[in-house]
Amino acid sequence: MADAPSRPPCVLLANLEPVALVGMTDVLTGGGVDVVVANGAAPDIVDRVRRIKPDVLLLDGSSRFALQIGRQAREAAPGTKVILWPRDEGEMEILDGEDAEPRRVAVSPSRALLNELRVNEGR
Repeated sequence: MADAPSRPPCVLLANLEPVALVGMTDVLTGGGVDVVVANGAAPDIVDRVRRIKPDVLLLDGSSRFALQIGRQAREAAPGTKVILWPRDEGEMEILDGEDAEPRRVAVSPSRALLNELRVNEGR
């Protein structure tokens, strides 16, 4: 009997700002990820997680309720990874050449997100 074909990872994007939502959707779909969007109150998001059981729930990490929603979502679907997305992009420090001090460079964590999804594929 042949193995069932693996499905692409599914990410539920919840309550992201419009520009972040468009950018994140482009990055994820370009990486072969199924994207579902949910906006609304915490109970609506948790219910959506319960119904579709996404691999990842990605929330706006700057919301004061994000951690609470994330915990409730994990209770509803324990196999779902919750990522609290920072509103501000991360920074990396680079020390090169003759520089005595590192310089800070803003980086997009989208590659790290795609790497997290690839880790989930092995579940």
